[in-house]
Amino acid sequence: MNNQRRSLGPYIAITAVYFLFLTVIGPRYFPRYFSPQRPPSAAQTEQKIQQQRDKAARAEQEALTGSNRLSIGERQKKWDEAIQAYRELERLGDRTDVAIDAKFQQARLHEARAGTDARNTSDYDQAETIYKDLERQHAHDSATITIGGQPTHVAVGQLAREKLEADLIARDTRLRHDPRYRVLDFFVGLTGRIPGFSYWFALVMITLLIKAVLLPVTKRQFKSMADMQRIAPKMKEIQEKLKGRPADEINRKIMALYKEEGVNPAAGCVPMVAQMVVLIPLYSMIRMYEYQFRHGYFLWIGSALSQKYPQFLATSLAVPDVPLLLLYLVTMFLSTYIPFRLQPPADPQQAQQQKMMMYFMPFMFGFMTWKYAWPSAFTFYWLILSATSTWQQWHILRANSAPASAAALQTPNSPPNLQGKPPLRGNGSPARTGPTNGNGRGGPRSIKPGDTRRSGAKKSGRR
Repeated sequence: MNNQRRSLGPYIAITAVYFLFLTVIGPRYFPRYFSPQRPPSAAQTEQKIQQQRDKAARAEQEALTGSNRLSIGERQKKWDEAIQAYRELERLGDRTDVAIDAKFQQARLHEARAGTDARNTSDYDQAETIYKDLERQHAHDSATITIGGQPTHVAVGQLAREKLEADLIARDTRLRHDPRYRVLDFFVGLTGRIPGFSYWFALVMITLLIKAVLLPVTKRQFKSMADMQRIAPKMKEIQEKLKGRPADEINRKIMALYKEEGVNPAAGCVPMVAQMVVLIPLYSMIRMYEYQFRHGYFLWIGSALSQKYPQFLATSLAVPDVPLLLLYLVTMFLSTYIPFRLQPPADPQQAQQQKMMMYFMPFMFGFMTWKYAWPSAFTFYWLILSATSTWQQWHILRANSAPASAAALQTPNSPPNLQGKPPLRGNGSPARTGPTNGNGRGGPRSIKPGDTRRSGAKKSGRR
């Protein structure tokens, strides 16, 4: 009982000091941080809203009329200042018509800035993200917003769809001469631009082509992973043996182990970088072709059922789709689960990290896909890529684990047969390593009819 009181004493004292600091010391000596803040009155909120509107209008006017006296960088700052003022206005509005109007004005400013630079498409991306958000959150709402300097009552979801369509057309017109756009358009044209087939099949062809080109690089990557897992117990043994020694000594021993085992620790990084260099531009290719994907369908995407439940089912390959996203998350989980099961790490800490990544990565990607409303064409591309990668992992890792399993089956008393050659006798001729049947072959000797040695007549003296 006394020991329990001693163990609880410090916790009780810390709790008492913390409570005293929150209730007495903090409010008295740090009133700025501890005194309750009163919510602003309606008049104060209206005053702040008007200030932000005036600030945004001044910055926008300077950005539009300052082409002669302002540099390009200074004009960009003015555009950013106006957009930031409307973001603050959105925060002050708090889901009211003021906030909806502020989001429309942000998209309008992005469109205006994109119109001043023929090479600028990032502002179109920002405007499209805003319109998609408005369409999803206010599909059936109406609000009063400012259009042409006049307050206008509009249906938010319908206006957002119309604005989004116009932005997609404008960006598609700008990007038609881009090589990445032309590559995807070429594969779509190969099959006649059929809405229910050509668009998704073009993604399948591009994905399989890229995976075929990267197959040697993928094999090297998984071979490097298998080699690192193979020597992981030896590395841990060195670290345990040299525990407390200088770090450079431990590193020298580990590098010597790498050299002895013929393992390059950086061999798995180079193939990964090479794959990312090829795969990342494919995302921008799909984003460039997003307007054209509005003409593409796939199974339930674009069906009559999708028109009935557009919140969950995509009406085209340019719209997010929930079932397709769930399918991708399953394949993404399997792509990390299969290597973990076929070649589990010897280090428990590394195994725990891989388990965390196995569950965390699908959750993170699913959250990003839903938040940024990525088109279902992009999700479909990742689904095909993940499925082919999972098959490649299973095939390559199974092939790499076969030699290791054969080596594990060898007994300590039977050394491995080097290069498939039998051991030699003292005179240099091959020696038999197992029981023979008299004709130089292993196994029991076959008995032929009329063979006198079968009955043992010579041994017994009978004829």
